[in-house]
Formats: sequence, C-alpha cells, structure tokens
Amino acid sequence: MRHLTLVAAAVLAVASAAVTAQTPSADLSMKGGSQGTGKVLSFNDLEACIKQQMSLQERRPGIEQRQKEAEAERAVVEKENEALQAEKANLSGNERIVAFKAKMDAFNTRVNAYTERMDTYNNAKDKSSMSMVRLSKELEREAKALKAEEAVNKAESEAINAESEKSVAAFNARAKANSDLATAWNAKQPKLIEEADAYEMDRDEWRQNCANRRFREEDDKMIRAELAKQNK
Repeated sequence: MRHLTLVAAAVLAVASAAVTAQTPSADLSMKGGSQGTGKVLSFNDLEACIKQQMSLQERRPGIEQRQKEAEAERAVVEKENEALQAEKANLSGNERIVAFKAKMDAFNTRVNAYTERMDTYNNAKDKSSMSMVRLSKELEREAKALKAEEAVNKAESEAINAESEKSVAAFNARAKANSDLATAWNAKQPKLIEEADAYEMDRDEWRQNCANRRFREEDDKMIRAELAKQNK
C-alpha cells in the first residue's frame, strides 16, 4: 500500500494564544471636582482631560470587541485542531487497513513457506520419489491458490488506497484551512496587543493627570455642553 502524508496541525503563536491582550478596568470617571488633589485644572487643561476621557471611552468598545472576536477565533482553531487530531488517529488506525495488513502478513507467510518448499523440491536429487511427486502436486495447487489470492489482494489494496487517498485528501484540506486560520490569527495578534497596550498607556497617563485632579464644576459643565453640541 502507498504511504500517504497527513498535513501537520495548525499552530497558534504560543504567547498570543496563551493570553490575548486585555484592556484594564472600565472606570474612566473623573473623581476630582472640589474634592480632588493637586492644583486646580485650568479651563484648557480640563478641556484636554475631558476630550482625552471621551476618546478613551470611544476606543475601549472597539478594542474589547476585537479581543472577543480573537478569543472566539482561537477557540474555533483549537476545537478544529482537537477534531483533526482525533481524525488523524482514526486514519492511522483504520480498521480496514489494519485488517488488510494482517491479511497480507499471513499471505506473505504462506509465500515464504511455499518458497522454502519449492527450494526443497528443486534441490531434491530424486524428483521421481513418491514424496517428491506428492510435493510437486501440492506446490502446483499452492501456486494457483497464491496467484488467485494475490489478484484478490491487489484489487483490495487498490480499493483501500483509493479510499485512503480520498480520506487523507479531505483531512489535509481541513488541516490546511485550519492552518490558514491560525496563520491569519497569529498575524493579527501583534497589532491587537499593540493597540491594547497603547490604550492602557494612554489611560494610565489620563488617570495620573486627570482622574483625581481638582476642577471647577462650572467649567466641567460648560465644556461638556459645548462638546455635546459639536458631536451632534
């Protein structure tokens, strides 16, 4: 039987697969006001803080959505990997192939025994003896039986090969498709992680410079009202 090659399973990038970048907690409230700390924010500084706050609030949902999509895609690849591993084991341990191999082993044993007996007959000095005549007839019958069985085995081998090639081709197509998904997933992870890291850095900066700073309530209301008008 011909040797058939199975495509390797898809591989997810180890670091990215283990931990998809996660955004920090969603708290983006300005807790300062009259109870905050440090120097009171000027009108312009407060406006910058509010704009940065709004920008962070707008960026966060998109990042979280892309992270959820990445997790879902990773789960699909891993689930298909598990299914492919099980399918690979089934292909390797196919009952029909195993049974045919055992059948061929038994056939080869018969062929070897026939060859040894044929050597005995060929090397006999007196082929006219009753034992040699009997052996000659037995070898003739065995040769016909082996030839007939060889034809049957050849047909069965061709049928199994055709079936195996079809199964392996289907397996390899699935494995390649899953590998392509894993490759695409891996390619997207650096950008996603970079985006989440940039968001976290900007958020930390905002927390240090804005979150607990004191500011005038009237400035806050005025700025937010004006920005709301601009965003309509």
